[in-house]
Amino acid sequence: MLGVLPVLSTVAMASMRPLDVIVVGGGIAGLSAAQRLAQQGLSVRVLEAGQRPGGRMRTVEGPGGQVELGAQFFHGTEGNPVHALALQEGLMEGVKELSQQQMHAFNRMRARLAGGGDADGEAVAAASRAFDDIWEELETGQESACVDHSAGAYVRRRFDEFCAANSQLPRDTLMQVLEYKLRMQANIDGGEPDQQHLLHPATYKDLDGPRILPVPGGGYSRVVDAIASQLPPGALCLDSPVTCVSW
Repeated sequence: MLGVLPVLSTVAMASMRPLDVIVVGGGIAGLSAAQRLAQQGLSVRVLEAGQRPGGRMRTVEGPGGQVELGAQFFHGTEGNPVHALALQEGLMEGVKELSQQQMHAFNRMRARLAGGGDADGEAVAAASRAFDDIWEELETGQESACVDHSAGAYVRRRFDEFCAANSQLPRDTLMQVLEYKLRMQANIDGGEPDQQHLLHPATYKDLDGPRILPVPGGGYSRVVDAIASQLPPGALCLDSPVTCVSW
């Protein structure tokens, strides 16, 4: 695809005419596509509107150390090209020890109410199990009715039924757990359940292997840097917004 870019000068446009492919967007997908195209001998240019590549993969240094503003874990490891690249670049040293430390920290966590104070442990556990069971219905295609327009709507309707059947448990706590679980599911899937089609969980292909939580050494931006470094010189153009594409 060759894009017509009004923001570029005539000289810049002239220099782009021999290109085989222009990739719009320098996120992880755009960089990976450009890398593979270049490996096949095609001339390629990546146009990224921002001042850095990587899209949702962004590591910053905070007062307490490294903070991930985007990607936070590998969603499966088997057949995962991003995980394979992190291993290849030597970014996963000490991952076993970090995983153990993180699991220990998770096991020690306590649920707190949004207004302060510890939550009812029984209610939290019951609501968490209920959400997991409801989401499994969607993943296995066992949804009991197709009146819902989204996965989130189905979950909320079924969760209301759970709350009605467990009226002895504090509803405020149950609903806070529901919102937490919906946010967590959005992090896992990369999209809000309320914006997912009802059939999406059953058709989503998950990668096998563990979800590795510890980030690569130096953060996920190191993975971005590793891919960008394999592009031909000058292939990545930052501060280059695309305003129009003409076929």
